[in-house]
This record gives sequence, C-alpha cells and structure tokens, in this order.
Amino acid sequence: MCYRKVNCDSINYDKDQLKCEMNSVVTAGHTLDDILEFRQGSQHSVVNKTALNEDQRSCDLLNCPLNTQCLKLRDNTAICHPDTCRRTDYLLSSKLNFCFKIHDQLVTSADAVQTCTDENASLAVINSAEKKDYYDKEHLRFKFSTRLGFFVAGSYLGGVWKLPDNTILDQSVDWSTVYMNNDGPCVVLWRIPEKYVLTDGSCTAKYRFICEQN
Repeated sequence: MCYRKVNCDSINYDKDQLKCEMNSVVTAGHTLDDILEFRQGSQHSVVNKTALNEDQRSCDLLNCPLNTQCLKLRDNTAICHPDTCRRTDYLLSSKLNFCFKIHDQLVTSADAVQTCTDENASLAVINSAEKKDYYDKEHLRFKFSTRLGFFVAGSYLGGVWKLPDNTILDQSVDWSTVYMNNDGPCVVLWRIPEKYVLTDGSCTAKYRFICEQN
C-alpha cells in the first residue's frame, strides 16, 4: 500500500499492537529518524521509492542500493525493493544492508569460521554501536536470556586486538565496552547483565556464532 501512495516514504510496524502505520513525506526541518523509529515496540522501515518522472522510470537509471532490487510496477514506474538474502535461512537487515544468521550450536572458532565459509559468509563484524545494538536489542536479548558468548570477527595480531577493517579494540572504542583479558586470541560478543560487550576468548572454547553476508 505504501508503494502505491506517492506521499508515503516509510512505515512503522507496532509489534505490541500488531498495527502498521504509513508515514507521509518528511516535512522541512525533520528527518526520517524523527518519525517514531525508536519508539518502544515499533520497528521502522524506510520505503525506497522514486519520484514519478520519466527519468526515473527505468531500472537502468534507478541505480538501486545494496541489498535491493529494481522492480517495474504496472503503471510503468520503477522502485527499489528490499532484496532477499542469497540463502533462505539468512535474515535481511534492510536498515544496515546485510544478511546474517545466528547459529545456536556450540563450536570452536575454527568450526565457526568454516561453517560461515561454507555458507559463503564470514563471521559477523561488530564495529559500531548501531551494529552491536541491532543484534542485542533486535535478536539476542529476546532469544538468549542468560550470559552467552558468540564468536565474531577479530583477532590478536602483533600484540593488538583488531577487527578485519583494522579497527583497534581497546578502551578508547566509544561504541562498546571492551574487556581484553588475554584469554584470546579470538573475539567474542559476550552478554553481561544489561548489555553485550566485546571480550576475548579461547579459540578452542565452544561458543555460539554469527555469520554475515555483505
């Protein structure tokens, strides 16, 4: 319905009241973040559409962003619609543009890496507050209520803890609490009371793990 309405550009799904809301175009001085995105119990999704002019009716001109595909509608207009993940058992985060799977089985780091590789994926990269909070608040907190750890990407190289993008994990990281106690050399997303933090863990210990496809 939102795709059919010219002045609708985002929706909210209220999981508590089982109600959908369509938001009209943003007014001057406001952004999409102002429209109920962080209301408790409500999930916000941006609907990526094009203006209905001739130059934007072709998929060749639309240039859809990552994890979306161009669809031609009956009225000859084109839209960027969230694409499905390459694997049906992966979930799509349309907001952060990646697909992921939370593996519940306990395995060593080597087995976690191998499983992700077999699924044409890699261990999840936690490199921002937005990414950490997404997993914590949208998935892990509700399914896993006790203190649990998940293997994520990162390693101890040259005396420094690093992520694949060379972000150094130390107390100066402002988007996560970091506890590196030299139990590594693998990185674990670990739940303490109230929140998840990044810590080190033995690679031969067995943890759950998260795979991501970009």
